[in-house]
Amino acid sequence: MDRSLLHSINQGLACGPMDTLMATASNLLAWIPVLALIAIVLGVRGGARGRLAVAAMVVAFALADPFVAHVLKPLFARPRPCHELGEAIRLITGCGGAFGFPSNHAANSAALAAALGTLVPRTLWFGVPIAVLVSFSRVYLGVHYPTDVLAGMAVGAAIGAGCGGLGWLALHRFCTDSSRPFHGSDPPPS
Repeated sequence: MDRSLLHSINQGLACGPMDTLMATASNLLAWIPVLALIAIVLGVRGGARGRLAVAAMVVAFALADPFVAHVLKPLFARPRPCHELGEAIRLITGCGGAFGFPSNHAANSAALAAALGTLVPRTLWFGVPIAVLVSFSRVYLGVHYPTDVLAGMAVGAAIGAGCGGLGWLALHRFCTDSSRPFHGSDPPPS
């Protein structure tokens, strides 16, 4: 079923404009301006909650990426479809490393969306679709099986929600309200 769905997406939806969109969605450099804008807006206008959301996103990414790449991928050692199926895959970009389960792109995008969405729920309307787009692009490009991206999204969402949850606890433990950070000379709220 995994291979069948991969082929349906990788070959069944193939077209030039879609190739460009999916290659761009998978390109980390394309997302840097978006992430920078989110960090600036949250840092400047988001108060303590916004700054904690930015910190939670950074920590979530810093945990998810190496955990998936250096722990889970070698543990499962599942080859990427572009390595395993060769010519049967319509490869649009480079194939990537040997192993594909779970997907780093899916884990990272889900971690960022979950960390941000946990602290600033109104951002879920764009965070979740972006994570889904990035994850879907990996299957479309033929570099991951659908289960690679589903597992990556699950791992990333758990890490991101955990980081966001810790940020939420810090916000409610050390801040008197959601906009003013706790300062060392102020007594903590009771």
